[in-house]
Amino acid sequence: MDFARDAASPEALREMQKGLREPDERPLWALVDPALLDGKRLRSILVSLGWSAINALQGSPLEVYGEHAPLWIALPTDEDRAAQGLMRLLALDARASALSLVQTAAPQADLLALGAYLSRVLIDGDMLAHCRFADTRVLPELLSNLTPAQRTRVSHAVNAWAWFDHHASARFWSRESHVDMAEHADMAPHLELDKIQFSALLRASEPDTLFGLLNESTPELVPADGFGPFRDHLDAVLDRADARGVTSPNDRLQFAILALSCGPDFDRTPELQATWHDIERGETTLVKAMKGWSDALWDRLQSRHEIPPR
Repeated sequence: MDFARDAASPEALREMQKGLREPDERPLWALVDPALLDGKRLRSILVSLGWSAINALQGSPLEVYGEHAPLWIALPTDEDRAAQGLMRLLALDARASALSLVQTAAPQADLLALGAYLSRVLIDGDMLAHCRFADTRVLPELLSNLTPAQRTRVSHAVNAWAWFDHHASARFWSRESHVDMAEHADMAPHLELDKIQFSALLRASEPDTLFGLLNESTPELVPADGFGPFRDHLDAVLDRADARGVTSPNDRLQFAILALSCGPDFDRTPELQATWHDIERGETTLVKAMKGWSDALWDRLQSRHEIPPR
């Protein structure tokens, strides 16, 4: 699986572990998403470590995900033993968005209730969907867009949460920093997100989706390394697509291909201004408009060729 992320280092993992341990000595749990890793190797490592894993969706309607469900793993209290085991898990794929750490003294039942709560989302009161909260490409945006009542619900099971961002830097969420404890906790059986919350989640995930599509359709446009900065670049390209009124998935992919192959400001080419005007008025799409571009325009765009090295 391709991830638009830099590889996390064992040193960074140690710093994350230390950041959660100090100054609070509450137990640590690992949350792992086996669907993003080699599941057979993961299970083998857990057996060799003697670590027990709990289906994070146990007791919920999604328990049937079975071996593909996220796992809660209680870490040893001995910091060195925990670190050595975590490094083996990290080595499965240091670029994968499959690992986060949770500091909590809550009982196992509370963690399972949290998994049931975060894994199902009612979108705008209409559609009930599965939320891959254990995927650290989803988790940060999910936590940052919760309502106060929803954050308070999370805080009942979590004191602090940590993960790696796409630059392989540790990021932390803490109850003290993000939760108004005077707020009554949301007691719904699952999350409910309105259109604004859900749209924020979709937009935040779009650079990762685009990265996968580019790897499939035009891998020559994807660099051989530096995936974190490349993801930032894709995010900026999508912002430009937003500004030009380019909204459909196919058009946004094509816009990105043009930006990567013809330069990030290709859209400022004078001959294209009529195209953007028509797209903003809903009179055409980018894919349709490209069919009418002249050879001279294509020559001008292709003369700005900026394919990244592999």
